Amino acid sequence: MTSNTYDDWMIDRVFFLLAALAYVGQFLETFGTILTMVLVPTFYATLYGIKSPATS
Repeated sequence: MTSNTYDDWMIDRVFFLLAALAYVGQFLETFGTILTMVLVPTFYATLYGIKSPATS
């Protein structure tokens, strides 16, 4: 087996990589949504001196 065989194998299966990248991209976008939901209210509470119910 040579490195050319491995390269051919990788080229034949590149669509798996592309599908995985799309799936991982969607997963990473959820972190942006979660961080927005958590950090934005916390930022405004800190900015205006409002205590959250969990810390009061």
